[in-house]
Amino acid sequence: MPTKQEIIQMMENHLPGEPVNVANDRLPPVYPVLQPPSLAHDQPPTAPRDNGIYTVVQAPINHPPAQFGARPHLAYCPSCRTQLLTRVEYQSTMMTHIIAAILCCTTCSCCLPYLFDNCKSARHYCPECNSYLGAQVK
Repeated sequence: MPTKQEIIQMMENHLPGEPVNVANDRLPPVYPVLQPPSLAHDQPPTAPRDNGIYTVVQAPINHPPAQFGARPHLAYCPSCRTQLLTRVEYQSTMMTHIIAAILCCTTCSCCLPYLFDNCKSARHYCPECNSYLGAQVK
């Protein structure tokens, strides 16, 4: 059976027989002293001048890709560089034709998929410049 002193040593994460130095275990570590950088060296570099003419280059604006649905969506048009509500055109896809064929064989109502926009693919266009922006993600 371990003695009281051995239990205290085990609780302090010391191995039995290892010397215990209580004074050094309780002191915080010593950190180096950091000096703030001097302000004299942090001056911005001056741009060279050519007869007072400067060239300004605009950084490209990264817009996250839009995830289009079945209805008009607020999106960014890279052609005319505006953010606007898209114009949606619905187009029959292979899935529309398959649903129509199945309905024709079972219920004789093959025109239903062509009447509803939910059975078609939604294609989004810019209303200003008519450029294609994307399609519905299913």
